[in-house]
Amino acid sequence: LGRKRAARIGLTGPAFPGLLDDLDPARAGRDHLPMVKESGIVVNEATTNWTAVPCPTQAWAELVFEDLSPEAAWDKLVEEVLHVCRLDEDDPIAAWKERLDTLTAVREKLTARRFDAVRFKGPGTDLTVGLLPSSIWLSAGDFTTVDGIVHMPNLPSEEVFSCPDPQRTEGVVRSTKPLVVSGSIIRG
Repeated sequence: LGRKRAARIGLTGPAFPGLLDDLDPARAGRDHLPMVKESGIVVNEATTNWTAVPCPTQAWAELVFEDLSPEAAWDKLVEEVLHVCRLDEDDPIAAWKERLDTLTAVREKLTARRFDAVRFKGPGTDLTVGLLPSSIWLSAGDFTTVDGIVHMPNLPSEEVFSCPDPQRTEGVVRSTKPLVVSGSIIRG
């Protein structure tokens, strides 16, 4: 795909949550699909423009909205995905451009502050992530291919991100919704 300078669209969201629940999580997470290794190379070489977008599934809806009927869970998930992707706006493209401008301004301010660490605190969460002295912040608006194609990975994206110091992270994280990691469901 990189040699052909292809565009890539990845669909995200758990299709079969819990599929690997009866397997040892360490073993299940040991080897991802072979495309993952090549995907990282293509992303780092910036030879494709790409995005990943959520693709609602019934299983995902029932996992996230377990207190609703299957039909109501599906309707709610679709409504939420349309909203976070800004597809309920009159002009979704303009809405994304406006949001990218905001994220760019935020990442510029964060880089200028030269934080030593960031701390995340909330109900059940107290996590400190140390940053490297050379760490800068990026946002979804910072992606351009080697051929000059600007693209937005990850729709929706509300993220600004940086490079952590792998030796200075400590704390605990709690999630209010189930997370799917390498096919295993993590709750709490």
